[in-house]
Amino acid sequence: MVKVENDKTIQALTKRFIKSYKKNTITILLAVTLIITLIVSLLTLFHTNHRIEAKQNLFIYTDIDYQISNLKNSQLRELEGDKAIAKLGIRRFQATIKTDYQSAALISANEPSILATSKLLSGAMPTAENEIVAEKWALLNLGINPVVGTDVQLETIATESTDSELKTYTIVGIINDVSLNKLSGSLNLYTSLNEDVADDYYAEVKFKNNVDSRQIIQNKKKHLGIAQKDISLNPWKENKQELLILDIQITTLLLIVCFVIIWGIYRISLLARENQYGILRAVGVTKRQIRKMIVSELLDIYVISIPLGIIFGQLCSYLVTYISKNNESDIFFWGEREPFEMVVPILPIILCIAGVGVVLFIISLLGARKINKQTIMEVIIGEKEDDNKNTAVFTISDKSERFLYVKLGCRYIFAKFRTSIVIVVSLIIGGSLFYGLAYKGILASHETVIQKEANFYNSDYILTATNDRTANQGITIETVKQAQQIEEIVKTETQMAMPIKVLNDETKRNNKYFEEMEKRVENIYGFSLRGKLGSNSIYQTKLKGYNTETLKKLKNYLVVGNFNPDNMEANEIIIAMPRISEYGKSKGTVGFFKKGTAIMDYQLGQTIKISYRSDFDTTSNKYWQSEDDEQYYSKLDYKIVAIVYYPYMKEVSVLEQVYPLLITSETNYSKINPSGVYETANFTVTDSSSKKRKEEIEQELIRLAVKNQQVTARSLIEENSKLDMLYQKELVYIYGIAVVAFTLLLINLVNSLKYRVETRKRELYIYRAIGMSLHSQSKMIQIENMIFGLVSVGIVFLASHAIAQFLYVESEIYIYGQSYEYDYFIYLLLAAAILVICYVVSILLNRRLKDESILNELNKIE
Repeated sequence: MVKVENDKTIQALTKRFIKSYKKNTITILLAVTLIITLIVSLLTLFHTNHRIEAKQNLFIYTDIDYQISNLKNSQLRELEGDKAIAKLGIRRFQATIKTDYQSAALISANEPSILATSKLLSGAMPTAENEIVAEKWALLNLGINPVVGTDVQLETIATESTDSELKTYTIVGIINDVSLNKLSGSLNLYTSLNEDVADDYYAEVKFKNNVDSRQIIQNKKKHLGIAQKDISLNPWKENKQELLILDIQITTLLLIVCFVIIWGIYRISLLARENQYGILRAVGVTKRQIRKMIVSELLDIYVISIPLGIIFGQLCSYLVTYISKNNESDIFFWGEREPFEMVVPILPIILCIAGVGVVLFIISLLGARKINKQTIMEVIIGEKEDDNKNTAVFTISDKSERFLYVKLGCRYIFAKFRTSIVIVVSLIIGGSLFYGLAYKGILASHETVIQKEANFYNSDYILTATNDRTANQGITIETVKQAQQIEEIVKTETQMAMPIKVLNDETKRNNKYFEEMEKRVENIYGFSLRGKLGSNSIYQTKLKGYNTETLKKLKNYLVVGNFNPDNMEANEIIIAMPRISEYGKSKGTVGFFKKGTAIMDYQLGQTIKISYRSDFDTTSNKYWQSEDDEQYYSKLDYKIVAIVYYPYMKEVSVLEQVYPLLITSETNYSKINPSGVYETANFTVTDSSSKKRKEEIEQELIRLAVKNQQVTARSLIEENSKLDMLYQKELVYIYGIAVVAFTLLLINLVNSLKYRVETRKRELYIYRAIGMSLHSQSKMIQIENMIFGLVSVGIVFLASHAIAQFLYVESEIYIYGQSYEYDYFIYLLLAAAILVICYVVSILLNRRLKDESILNELNKIE
């Protein structure tokens, strides 16, 4: 090695090196900045979207962490003094309220409990026992004018007593409708919290952020002597463990993307200035110094890229968030409108950016090793790639220009095979990521539909009977007819129902499930749904009569069998029962799953024997405790013609959620019980109905319900609208993530293609100088880039199938009967975009080469 003593020579060589280095710096700086932008924006948008997904359930249930029941007064004092608790809702059932039309629960509660998922619309919160606040729809169903300041006399039956007392209450406030109450049809009146009672309190606990809520609850349980069965974790809270797994997956993917893209660009950069490193080594720079220079180069770029990437990443995230704000709606937690703001996961972002630093360090070491492992002459002369052996595939054996551009384009792809692979991999990653996110948007649409079905949001309005232990009290036929006459109601779905006893046979069943559900029924009602009728073992359930419109909807949920909605035979029966998931995250869960094991192994064609009270009197305790005489019963045999996994019509109480339901047509049901009434009625209005008109229709239906007595009516439009709004926001974020990721990856792609041409300008201009036409040169670059696009599109097709299958299985919507479908439209759109981008980049590169002088550019190239 020659040691250079002349400082001027070294300075001149260094200056020349830096001059070339600036072009490379800008290219790599842009690439690293875009990677950090991608990290910041993707992690922020994924976390924000995850929060929105959780809110889809929280707005229906509650934004609490734990519910604790059976608390004593002294235990409440301990909870109230805990500084780790952000919100503490306290409530206690105080009395039953009865009117001429309906019954309701009077609940003693503090403000956080009343406003857990609501807001005070007018008036004030109650401060005395005779003051109440309530939802407007609940007051209307009780026949009470929902106006602040109204005094009402209500028959009150205290918890500790069986005697009723007429009390006067003042309505001091109206609160926003509570989704959970409307879902269940619960009519609640709230009064001020009475803390003088010794026990039977419920606490709704929300802890402050960044505290170990599980550990605190366990400490409280031990310290206060709370039974484990009295502590319930909110199953709808955002799953932090799931979010952690998502962070790991995203971070791993992003670091892989970072390595592929930066290594590809940096490798081209090294190839373009290998001879400069060789000169530096020739004049006395050691291998260690070369390695230090290369490492310092990338780390300096990394440091500059961090603030730039963070700024651009936040701007991208803010842009998506701003677009999603067009879908704002009123969702309230703890009395305040829930903001839809960006969730910036600072720690995951910091760790991922630190990971980029590690990746760049590794890349710099690999680059230094590549330079240092060659001899000085090899580096200076340019014998730097062993890829040239691949060019034998496309040899140029004649002097004709015929298809010369094709051969040259293909030859260069193989001559720079490793860099070609990097380009293709970049396209594959970008395309696959976009398709995966777009497909997730499709799954979100299906999941929203499933969520609506699970909550029985199958119509705009619903009427339900409050007493489902009898077939004689409910929504009268006259009430339904009057409702149908309301202008703009276009569809009515109804179900009649009566309690029946099914004679047990040897049908295989899930005993563990039934034992758990039986305990639940016994805790609520004080009786079992299993028993004896004469010498026969029985279980108690309902026989339902659906109208034709409802039966048509029910066909969508068939597991096996079939039926004619317009003309069911008198002896035909449909079995509706939940199923148990056998796979994935939901394994062991019971729900409205199409895929899973049925809770009872009924088969098509099997005969079911039922008994029912001939006088339809099922209100007595003797009936439900299976103590009445068999002589009062009639018997029927049914043949199973179909099994469904979802009953479609609202289940009124737990009594309908244990054993399979038997469904026939309303016509057949009426032959058994000619004086039957409806248990539930769904009503749907025209899409063109105005918001004001929809509110008027709700009030008309409530008036009919009040006149009917023992029936509640409510609108589900707002709840459906909120779920749709949350879905739209989720969709904006999903597609926002997809567009941001794809755009940033494509910018890197364009940068790589551009730089790929920059590094071979000498070769291109020499071709021009010796006679190659501009047309052939343009075709050569186009063919080269289009081959990249076509190969990528083909591999993306295969990769997107695997990604879609994975997301489909991971979402578990298959258990709800949603079949897997590959979205060819998204793929074709994506494929077209990739090919167009490759073609447009080729045109732009060719235009730039066309505008440049051959002699001038050859003189510029070093």
